Amino acid sequence: MFSFSGYDAVIITDEKQIFYFAGYKAEGYLLITENQNYFCTDKRYFYAVEKAVYGTKFKAVVGSWEFLKDYCEKSGIKRLGVDYSVTTLEQSYLIRKCCSCLKDVSDEIKKQTLIKTDAEIEKIRKACLITEQTFLEIIPYIKEGVTELDLRAEIEYRFLKKGASGTSFEPIVAFGENSAVPHHQTGNTRLEKNKAVLFDIGCVLGGYCSDFTRTLFFGQPDKEFLHAYSCVYDAFYNAYNNIKTGMTCSQADNLARSVLESENLPFTHSLGHGVGINIHETPYLRKNGNDI
Repeated sequence: MFSFSGYDAVIITDEKQIFYFAGYKAEGYLLITENQNYFCTDKRYFYAVEKAVYGTKFKAVVGSWEFLKDYCEKSGIKRLGVDYSVTTLEQSYLIRKCCSCLKDVSDEIKKQTLIKTDAEIEKIRKACLITEQTFLEIIPYIKEGVTELDLRAEIEYRFLKKGASGTSFEPIVAFGENSAVPHHQTGNTRLEKNKAVLFDIGCVLGGYCSDFTRTLFFGQPDKEFLHAYSCVYDAFYNAYNNIKTGMTCSQADNLARSVLESENLPFTHSLGHGVGINIHETPYLRKNGNDI
């Protein structure tokens, strides 16, 4: 699970990482050592945690930061591994009171979550399927006068009905000029004829995320829209057909970026990113990405 190179134990405080390593999400933290792993939580969650981790590498304990302090003292733990990319300032302060020497293990965790198991891939695939099915079911609701929030509500309802635990991020439904804003805040804008309709949605299934973006046009698209659509289509398929193992992320990104730039169209975002327990994960296919 960990190399324990330069540290004696690892503490995991992020709920999604707790789920990744222990298979169950609850308030508390994980203490991972070479010999024993603990899921430390409070009395409200203890019995659910105990049941969830029964037969695994983790032992459920009722514990606060005092448990961590006592364990470090009794076990001779001098150095704790911490993921600084997700650990809050308050958590860092409390952890340092238990063990003064901390080491950042964020890169080690990222390498573990980067490569997905077959089971993880299947969960992501099912989350994507639910998202696509929901999108297709929403199309008949795209009518003049409907609001962005109306469609968002239908999307979230269908996610839950299909077995998802929720959304992987706040769903974006954008009409007209709002569709040009990458992270538009879905609101009460009503749909009018001859306007673009953008969906940026995703769900969580079994702890794993999907991410799905589609743009439609309600009515008769003008030449400018059709030209932009055609260019984006060409950019996507140039990347899809030519991306290869061994490329850097920036090279992959450029497969799409170069097509749009040749048409003097701005590329304000990036080609893509990984998904998993988080909606955004390594690798990031972007202009300055050096990962392979």
